[in-house]
Amino acid sequence: MRHGFIHLLTCFGLTLALCFTVFQPFVALAADDNSEVETLLARGEFAAALAIADDADSTSQRDKVLGKVASAQRSAGLIGQSLLTLRMIDNDVLRNRVLNQQNKSISPLPFSVDSSHPHLSETDGNNSENTFSPETNDRHGAGGGAAIADFDPLIELIQNTIDPQSWLDTNGGPGTINEFRSGVTVDAGGTLRKAEFSAGNDLLKNLRDESARKAENQNVFRESDLRKISLNRLEKECQLLAAGGKNPTESMERLAGLYEIKYLLLYPETGDVVIAGPAGNWKTDVEGTAVNVTTGKPVFRLDDFVVCLRNAVKLDGKFGCSIDPRQTNLQATQEFIATSPLKGKRWRDGLRTALGLQDITVDGIDPQSVVARVIVEADYRMKLVGMDLEKGVPGVESFLSRVELDKDGNVPPQDVMRLEFVLNYENVSVTDTKDAYQLHGQGVKVISEQELLDARGKRIQTGKSTGPADEFARGFTKHFNAMAAKYPIYRQLKNIFDLAMVTNLIKSHQLAKKCNWNMAYFVPTDRSHLSYENRRGSIPKEVSTVMNYREIDVRQGGRRVKTHLVVGVSGGVTVDAGSVLGSNDLIKTDTYGKLRLDRKTAKPPSENWWWD
Repeated sequence: MRHGFIHLLTCFGLTLALCFTVFQPFVALAADDNSEVETLLARGEFAAALAIADDADSTSQRDKVLGKVASAQRSAGLIGQSLLTLRMIDNDVLRNRVLNQQNKSISPLPFSVDSSHPHLSETDGNNSENTFSPETNDRHGAGGGAAIADFDPLIELIQNTIDPQSWLDTNGGPGTINEFRSGVTVDAGGTLRKAEFSAGNDLLKNLRDESARKAENQNVFRESDLRKISLNRLEKECQLLAAGGKNPTESMERLAGLYEIKYLLLYPETGDVVIAGPAGNWKTDVEGTAVNVTTGKPVFRLDDFVVCLRNAVKLDGKFGCSIDPRQTNLQATQEFIATSPLKGKRWRDGLRTALGLQDITVDGIDPQSVVARVIVEADYRMKLVGMDLEKGVPGVESFLSRVELDKDGNVPPQDVMRLEFVLNYENVSVTDTKDAYQLHGQGVKVISEQELLDARGKRIQTGKSTGPADEFARGFTKHFNAMAAKYPIYRQLKNIFDLAMVTNLIKSHQLAKKCNWNMAYFVPTDRSHLSYENRRGSIPKEVSTVMNYREIDVRQGGRRVKTHLVVGVSGGVTVDAGSVLGSNDLIKTDTYGKLRLDRKTAKPPSENWWWD
């Protein structure tokens, strides 16, 4: 006979005694004996079925039994226990499929598992060996079995009553609380209640030191030179939260405060794909962006990672935006400049009316995503700097201010220029075993192209970039970090470029496959399945034309007169990470050994989706 036990929970002097007794027969069965597993589940003997899973000969067999147990627990109304069982499933495709079946109906639908292949295939329910459909009349412990209690209400009561900000899974604090097969366990991380230790007791001192180390690792707001995030574990936690009707925690949404990606690391032995870099506490700046409190750099967003990952898998890293003037407006502008007798403010107002609006297009990603908003805003504001409508930093003078008369005293014929943000990485270093990667380079640069207008306002691409346009693009690229410090939107753009590179490394080098990570929740292959939902907003489809003019003194008939130089700008953001990574000279093998050493020291612990 097995007996439950009394678990004492002590938090700030509050003692809760959780006590219950479970009587169930011990049944020793093989994990692949489906009929016996189904019999146990039909009687509500879930602990015995879990014991069979623990004794399974292979991970696939274990996951198959756990999937059946989780479905049966959900059918019995034990949602908390079902999520706890789902957490133990290694195969993310199976986990997502079980959750999807649970969403469709309280009673689980038939499913099958091909243990020889990581992807699963649904069945018609006729194969009794691979299907499970528990009896609906016997869900609560018939035949001597007893259901395990659902502790969700108790856990929520504890977390809402005792120092709510201290819990890891809700607010990123050091305290954790979890369901246990026979009760509830709490790990206070040395924060919820300070223990007093007597002098000279080495055992207690060691326990205190270990607790302090664990609490330090669980403090997501602590500054860290190298914080590690397991992407597959993070996906799993988000998936289970969604199954329980909850959104990702703030620490998940902010990727544990990461504000720079230094490494992409691979651990096939533990099945982890890891990104690592400096991280720490964050705050919201005046523009509503979460930034690191020490450096002021924007922290990464989970939403942006998922958008880039889906784009990498489906479109090989190709996405971007474009802001372009309308041909009819360009033609009207030319006619206005040539014929208008207006002067002063009336002339400027007439020019603004003729300019009208520019069209915004976004391709390759959801146009309502935060990524789309960032690339559009970064592009638009860069053009404002180019047109002297927003100030740059020393070395980034506007294009308009750089324009000079030619040797004959004439205004240059250029009417429109194209400015564009593109990827800018020197190389990607990699270990000889292809299990650690590091990005090198600024990440972002601006390129330019001269465009001429014909009489109808049609833009004629020259394929060339010389003079003021080229000088502005080079200056912006050279002083990009200073511009990003002044305008954080450019740093957000750099974060997205880094994510594009990292996600395309994962895809092009098959890193997820090497770790048996199917990305089933972040990148579902079936739209009907449970999947991560990005936040969406309203992205404008048009914007005021980025155009400006400058008065220049010219000589006509031997006398000096004023003329107007009117310049427009188009362009956008172009990301093509797949092609960049496909370059033969971009990937460089690390010959110094530091990358290998850093990977070794960053090895994942046995738990948690992030660690220091």
